[in-house]
Amino acid sequence: MAMRWSLVFATVAIAAILSAQPARPRVYYVVLKDAVVNPSLHDFLQRAMEAAHEDEAECLVVQLTTPGGTVDSMQDIVRLFLNSPIPIVVFVAPRGGNADSAGAFIVMAAHIAAMAPASRIGAAHPILVPLAPVSPGGEERGPSESERVMMQKITNAVVGTIKAIAEERKRNTKWAEKMVRESAVLTAREAVEQKVVDLVAEDLTDLLRKIDGRKVRTLSGEKVLRTKDAVTYEFRMTAKERFLHFLSNPTPPTGRLRPPILDFILTTHNPVP
Repeated sequence: MAMRWSLVFATVAIAAILSAQPARPRVYYVVLKDAVVNPSLHDFLQRAMEAAHEDEAECLVVQLTTPGGTVDSMQDIVRLFLNSPIPIVVFVAPRGGNADSAGAFIVMAAHIAAMAPASRIGAAHPILVPLAPVSPGGEERGPSESERVMMQKITNAVVGTIKAIAEERKRNTKWAEKMVRESAVLTAREAVEQKVVDLVAEDLTDLLRKIDGRKVRTLSGEKVLRTKDAVTYEFRMTAKERFLHFLSNPTPPTGRLRPPILDFILTTHNPVP
C-alpha cells in the first residue's frame, strides 16, 4: 500500500512539474514560390494570419518569391499587413529569390523584412495593360496623351503608397521611391545597407534565431518575439485555393515564354480617367 501511494505521489509531482513548464512558442509560416500577387493570394494570407492569431503564434512568416501582380491586390495585402494584430515577417527566400514589382511593397509592409543571400527586391514601376490586347499580327500603337496622363497619375499614386509604407515601417523612403520611378533593384546586402529591409538570413531556422528578442509593435500592442526555439507550423493552401490562384494568374499559361519579371499590372477597360 505504501509503495502504491508513493507511485501516486510521484506521478502527481511529475504532472505538476510538467504543467508548470511554459509551453514552447509557436511560429506559423507559409511558403509562396513564384506567387502572383492577385486576389486569391490575399485571401490565403488573410486566412493564414487569422489562424496564426487564433493559435496565439509568435508571428506569421511569409517566405516569398514573386514576379509581381496587380496593384489592387498589392494594396489589399499591404493593408492586411499594416493592420495585422500579430507580427508579420516577410522573408525573400531561398537564395536567388526575388520580390519584384508588387512584391517589393509586400516585403516593406512587413513588421520585419528579411532576405536570403543573392536575392533581390525592386523593379516596381507600374504599367497599364488593356483588357483587350493587340491581336496576333495586329499593329501596335504608342500610348495616347490620355494614357500618358493616366500613367503619370498611377505612378504618383503608387509612389505615395510605397513611401507611406516606408515611413510607417521606418524604412528608406528615397530608395522606396527609386524602386518605383526608376525601377531600381537592390540585392539583399544592398537592401540592408540602404535600410529597405532589416536583415539577411540563410534559411527559416537562421531567420528565427536572428529575430528572437526583437520588439515589434502591432495593433495589439508591443510584443517581444520568442522564436529561437519555437515550434514551427507550415500553413498551406487548400486544393481550391491553389486552383483559384492559378486561374487568377494574369500571365497567360499558353504563352511561349514567361518573362522573368511579371509587370506590375493595373488592368483597365479604358485608360481615360
